[in-house]
Amino acid sequence: MRHIAVAAFALVALIGCSHASEPKAGPGTGTISGKLVTTDQAPFDLSLAGPGAGRDLRIDLVDQSSGVVASAYPTARHSELTWRSEFVFSNIKPGSYELTAYANVPGKRSIAGSQPVTVNSGEVTPITLVLQVTPAEGTH
Repeated sequence: MRHIAVAAFALVALIGCSHASEPKAGPGTGTISGKLVTTDQAPFDLSLAGPGAGRDLRIDLVDQSSGVVASAYPTARHSELTWRSEFVFSNIKPGSYELTAYANVPGKRSIAGSQPVTVNSGEVTPITLVLQVTPAEGTH
């Protein structure tokens, strides 16, 4: 009976730890917590970026003076009744940046989006990055 109680406690502990925590900003740095949407504000379907389940769509954080400072790949997260495509950049120096995203699915479509973002020390900056999906030539 004791083994069952220990197993049940371990299962509850694992389930409790499986939820993703909300992004937090560290001292002297900031965090960008973003979601991807289409031009009509619908959650972006990661399967449109290719078979890599989000690994085909790279999001770059670009500093105008030094270039790409970080890259991230979106993940799908179930929220209420829908799936959302999200990304996070952590431990980013305060400043002004450009978020850019691009993917090309040969013979099918290209996906692109860009948006300025300002990172403040000790803060989590929420952002919505709008992605334009363009069919490849001859696939209309």
